[in-house]
Amino acid sequence: MKQFLKGLLSEVTTEKLARFKNLQKESFDSLVTSRALPAHLVNIGRDAFHGVYLKQIPINTWKHINKRFGQLTDEDAREQFVGTVVAQIANCPEFISVIDHVYLKHLITEEELYLALLGSTLYMNGRIQEAHVAFRQLVDKHPRDTYYLYLYRSAIQLDDNEATAFINIQEAINSRPGNPYFRLCLASSCFRTFQTKKANEELSRIGERGLERIRKFPIAGMPYEKLKDSDAELKRAIEHRLLERPKSSSTTEAGDPYNDDFNDVYWPQLFHQFVTGTRFQNAWSFLSSAIGECIDHALKSDRSIRKVIDFGAYCAYPLFQLSQEYPDVDFAGVDRDKSTKRFNELAFGHVANLTFHAKHVQELLPLNRAEDNTLLFHSRTGTLIYPEKLKEIYRDCAKFGISLHRTLREFCSVTDGDEVL
Repeated sequence: MKQFLKGLLSEVTTEKLARFKNLQKESFDSLVTSRALPAHLVNIGRDAFHGVYLKQIPINTWKHINKRFGQLTDEDAREQFVGTVVAQIANCPEFISVIDHVYLKHLITEEELYLALLGSTLYMNGRIQEAHVAFRQLVDKHPRDTYYLYLYRSAIQLDDNEATAFINIQEAINSRPGNPYFRLCLASSCFRTFQTKKANEELSRIGERGLERIRKFPIAGMPYEKLKDSDAELKRAIEHRLLERPKSSSTTEAGDPYNDDFNDVYWPQLFHQFVTGTRFQNAWSFLSSAIGECIDHALKSDRSIRKVIDFGAYCAYPLFQLSQEYPDVDFAGVDRDKSTKRFNELAFGHVANLTFHAKHVQELLPLNRAEDNTLLFHSRTGTLIYPEKLKEIYRDCAKFGISLHRTLREFCSVTDGDEVL
């Protein structure tokens, strides 16, 4: 019978049916091995790639996913299961077309699972108010630590002063006073709303045991053991007023990892996240949006600005977008490695008012023309260089008449003795 059907169907149709069958099998097998979602093998030419296509999971497979979740009795296992699926939603905002359908709600009878998927999908699509409502229902019915964090994350986006986020995270702290991550979130909200003193107070209330729990998680891909090396490096730099960071062989070591080999891998990764993602999908996509919004705010606040220097531009997609919106403003992306300049010129170099420079920013500052009102933007790089070097750059900005972002000027004072930098 199989041979008869093969004779009737084209090779392409037969391949599609085979892939669909394999997709169903992989989906089910993954549940048997306690994996929440399947990883599919995609063949392109002679190469094979693993990936997850959430919206392409056969609809009946959700019955198995629902059943598998219902069989879990351990709270940590249920949270981990949901977290695995939610992580994939971040890569597939198109899943909204599936989760929004009443039929899937009929299949996913586990309310906890459905509300987590619904809220996450709404969030990834920028429907923040609806996502917050879904997470509110989730927390009210299933008050788990992770779900409080989902609620808080959506609340951050609701209003500029994070009023809702403060209420939600304080509720979480009252419910779970021993959870150090909630206190860390509260400190973060205080810092983002310029309540620096209160942020430090909240951090001090975490306690050493709480800090040890937090330290188990890597920050920006760097394990805590290596972060301790970075902390020691920074202390030495401040004590000895050092300017340049020592070179390191990778991002998991203290020091400066940037070189052409590193950029060959890292720049394309950021390009993919910046260009294909939205601010709600992951940290890099959010950074791309935040850079654009921050510079856009400065340009709207001061219409006299005629040049923007992005110090440490790296992947310059945000500058590329701004250069098209502001054709009368010159944008300069500065990064010291030649490979970064080459990548940016290849991707964005066709725009007349956007240039790229492979040099230290202090080489570019003296070229500023007196008639230009120039703005220096340094969102990430300012946190990756030594404080003494940053002071030196600020002195040069003052010397050559270059402005810093107004938020920085209003809320941050960098001083050295009686001299305001």
